[in-house]
Amino acid sequence: MIAIAAVVLGAAGWVLMRQRAARAETVSQQADRLAAAAALDLVAVCVAAGLTPGAAASRVAGMQKAPAWLAAVDEALAAGVPLHDALGRPGVAEREWLRRALDPVAAASRSGGPVPDALDRAVSRLRDDVRRDREERARRLPVALLLPLTCCVLPAVVLVVVAPMLVRMLIGVS
Repeated sequence: MIAIAAVVLGAAGWVLMRQRAARAETVSQQADRLAAAAALDLVAVCVAAGLTPGAAASRVAGMQKAPAWLAAVDEALAAGVPLHDALGRPGVAEREWLRRALDPVAAASRSGGPVPDALDRAVSRLRDDVRRDREERARRLPVALLLPLTCCVLPAVVLVVVAPMLVRMLIGVS
């Protein structure tokens, strides 16, 4: 009996640890997406103000909380690499979500299209992804609260409301 309880508790602990690790990864990824969106937004503002994409990336990469991938883009642009090649370098878009966001910027640079518009689309895509992730987590919240509600609140209500009524019925007090 004790062995079964130990196995059940061990499995429950393992599941909880995996859920906590997945939640921490999701929160970290959302923070990375928001940081990337903020950095790209600043680059877009600098480009709209008249700076070249290289100068804008250099200006934003020099900031204290700039993402590491932007520093890699800045180094590549300083070395004379075109913007579309700098965005495709290793260390820049290693994550799929960042690659998807930066692809329109690279395509605009490659074709000679408007880079500020592509930057705005990239920022919108990153912010939409974060919003969707947060909405998904909010939709799962009622399901996650079902177990504590059932195990903690329901027994308390039974003890406080139903038990006194049953005692009165059994004793015959009116």
